[in-house]
Amino acid sequence: MSENIICSSDDINNEIKEILYKMYIDTYKRNNLEIWFNRKEFMFIYPCNLIIIINKKIKGFIMFQKRKKINKISLIAHDNTDDGKKLIINTILKSLNKGFVIEASGALSWVLRKKKAPYIKNKKLIENILELKNHDNNFQQEIKINKYFDYNDKLSNHYNHIYICNQKIDHINNVTLFGSNYNCKWTNDTCHRICI
Repeated sequence: MSENIICSSDDINNEIKEILYKMYIDTYKRNNLEIWFNRKEFMFIYPCNLIIIINKKIKGFIMFQKRKKINKISLIAHDNTDDGKKLIINTILKSLNKGFVIEASGALSWVLRKKKAPYIKNKKLIENILELKNHDNNFQQEIKINKYFDYNDKLSNHYNHIYICNQKIDHINNVTLFGSNYNCKWTNDTCHRICI
């Protein structure tokens, strides 16, 4: 039986933080993904966590950001077991109709599409959900829709998320934004908030 624990990063002790950080590093290295955060930055970037536990062992976790109308899943990791992978995917799928969204690419995007996860099609809606207009002049983000996107094509993604720093392109992510309930009124402003 699995147990999901939602908590603030501030409430996690150093021993658990170390387990989560190692799981993050291992997951990203295994999947040839860029390591964005060092040990000190790791818990400060995303304030909320959903930790998945079986028999008192951490199998995986999701870090998310609270936004005005959604919770944005920003980082996931697992213990590389079949159980851990399945639990992460099932947790994401269940969360998508509870006010969570996730920008996914590569293998994760394909797994979610094989599971028929709902995605957000409209460019203006994507920009509003991700709050792309709320940045300063030195850092901007743009969305460029892929008009040839094919939901059933493993290599296809819905749009390019372009990050611009000091008027130069810093990097581009080829992604799809998954979610179905993205206009939440929240019960409170904690990590435990519920979409109503």
